[in-house]
Amino acid sequence: MSISARPSKLSLPQLNSGVTTVLEYLLLKFPAIAESRWRERMAAGKHSDEDMQVIAMGQVVI
Repeated sequence: MSISARPSKLSLPQLNSGVTTVLEYLLLKFPAIAESRWRERMAAGKHSDEDMQVIAMGQVVI
C-alpha cells in the first residue's frame, strides 16, 4: 500500500444518504470514477478510516 504525501479526506454523511456501503457512497459522490477503479483501489488497501484501518469493499456505512 502506498501512502500519498497529500491524501484526500472524505467524511461520510451523518444522515442516511440512501446507501449501505462505503463503495456505494463513493460511486454516488464521484460518478466520473468507474466502479472497477474503486474496487481496484479498495482491494489494494488504499482507503482507510480515521484510525488508519483499511476500509473493506462491503464495509457498511454507519
